[in-house]
Amino acid sequence: MPARPGSSIASLAIEAEAAGIDSPSVADATGRPEALSRVVASLVERVTASVTVPEGHIRAYYERNRDRYRIPEARRVRHVLLADAETARWVVDRIRSGSRFGTLARRYTIDSGSRDSAGDLGMVRRGVLPRALEEAVFSAPVGAIVGPIETEHGWHVARVESVTPNGHSRYEDVRGSIESELLASKRERVFGEWLEGRRAALAVIAIEFAHPGDPINGIPSHRH
Repeated sequence: MPARPGSSIASLAIEAEAAGIDSPSVADATGRPEALSRVVASLVERVTASVTVPEGHIRAYYERNRDRYRIPEARRVRHVLLADAETARWVVDRIRSGSRFGTLARRYTIDSGSRDSAGDLGMVRRGVLPRALEEAVFSAPVGAIVGPIETEHGWHVARVESVTPNGHSRYEDVRGSIESELLASKRERVFGEWLEGRRAALAVIAIEFAHPGDPINGIPSHRH
């Protein structure tokens, strides 16, 4: 958390000393933003060391924000990329006649990125494949042969190997990230409240020094 605009080095030194940080380290950081940030980070750490987030709050946040942890549908796709429509139609005929899809992909595909994996593109989600191929693949049932379909890359023949439907990340898988997010927010709030309290106290002290004879909040007059 960076030092707030308007924070004087003197007041920061007092605040740091109150939290157990040597004030000389604050003075040494004057004019050096990175060094000052380290001092402020140490101050924040001291002030908020005991801050925690109850398990119930973490769970409640997950339940309220389930849409944030939505997992879109994914499909495992295998494809063969050909240079022309005639070859693509021939590959489709070979597959339907019983030839292995992977063998044809290794032998005929012009996609060097998937040749060694026998045309396996892995699990893909929408927004990854060329639009025409994506629409066909995400409309087809498992095991269906898709194509030939022309895109800017050439002619595709594809097969849907499996489908993982829409779902949500498990609580156990995202609990840590939620806790970190809530903890950071709570620490910022706690530190801000502590800092405002310190500034209010310093303001009272400043007024007393400026007007030593005026009683303030029960402070007796020093006039003789």
